[in-house]
Amino acid sequence: MRFDLNFRQDFRSKVQNIVEDMKTYNSETTADENEILQMANFLSFFKHCPFPDTPFTVGGSDSSGEFPLVSYGDSFVYLVTARMRLYTSTLEGCLKEIESKDSEIIELFLVPEDQKKANKKYDEFFSSLVGMSLLELCQKSDYLELRNQNTSKRVTAEELTHRIVKPPAHDASNVRINIMTAAEMCTILRVLNSEVKPTYVLADTTLTLPLIKQHGCLFFELVKRYVTQLAIEKRVAFFAISKSHGMPHMDQLEDMIKENGSEEHWYLRIPTLEQDGYRPEFLGTRGIPPVGAVTYIFRFHKTTPPMRLDMDIKYWEKNVWHSKKEVMAQREAQIFRDLDFASHEQRVYGYPYPIKASHDMVSLTDAERLSLKKQFIDAAEKNGLKRRNFVNASMLTGHS
Repeated sequence: MRFDLNFRQDFRSKVQNIVEDMKTYNSETTADENEILQMANFLSFFKHCPFPDTPFTVGGSDSSGEFPLVSYGDSFVYLVTARMRLYTSTLEGCLKEIESKDSEIIELFLVPEDQKKANKKYDEFFSSLVGMSLLELCQKSDYLELRNQNTSKRVTAEELTHRIVKPPAHDASNVRINIMTAAEMCTILRVLNSEVKPTYVLADTTLTLPLIKQHGCLFFELVKRYVTQLAIEKRVAFFAISKSHGMPHMDQLEDMIKENGSEEHWYLRIPTLEQDGYRPEFLGTRGIPPVGAVTYIFRFHKTTPPMRLDMDIKYWEKNVWHSKKEVMAQREAQIFRDLDFASHEQRVYGYPYPIKASHDMVSLTDAERLSLKKQFIDAAEKNGLKRRNFVNASMLTGHS
């Protein structure tokens, strides 16, 4: 498409219509001021943490890949990469990297268009990634328990294995969603099962379970919930941190927070009916917090926008909640002070550096993607496959 859209009046009119709809939606759905003020009861501030209060170890995980790496006939090959990097804090105010084995995943996944064959490939790939059979995963993860609590029809672990979604080979976006987050979780599993015992492990995601109340389930949902349980067993704090908080009316909330103290170094726990007897009406049907989790919205520094932290509710009840508010506030503040200290790398100030460090290691450059494609195609040609059948037809016909 030529870039004349910038100059076409019909397109400008469409932009204006959408902008007006956005403005109308946001003005019509402004949260009740009393509800915003009530949220102040769940707001806390903490002091900037230039030096760690006590030494701790923190790991960050992220994932990437190429979806697909190549296609040949009716088969697609996907590449997924994931990595966890571990750091220990020093009393001098630095993060020192710790060498860790088995904290990297680089996998190729072949998916044929024949769905029966593809299903078998999915089972093999998923089992290899998590290091156990899918039935064992369904038995060990508390996902099944949460699912049966939140749906009217109970299912068994064996039935759940048959409900795992397996996208068609050509559905690159859904294949990507299924295996990227799962690979990220599996690097955490490997570290939790190693000799290294970090204080915190962080993942660039949320604890949302998209299909928890539907017929099917996603492989990464099962793995997420297994990670939360294993982390508790290993006495490790596992938190999911997302740059997209998903909260409505954040402008109003930020104004309220500023009026109560500061624009930075704050955290806001999202109240629930179960824990607090109150849930903000302005959340509507949004899954915040997710099933089985507690959610905090937080901000370390003005250089970054508010972000979101999800933690397992069992971990929260055991390690954070306390009948005495001052004790609970102290526990919460310690978590956010530690994470604040881990967010002082100048290139990513205000965001936990271990996650960014892992992101830098797993992300592929355009040159690396092309090189990996060539390496794969060269190997395939040596094994008798025809190079021309790896070429994207869209490129030859001027459509890519």
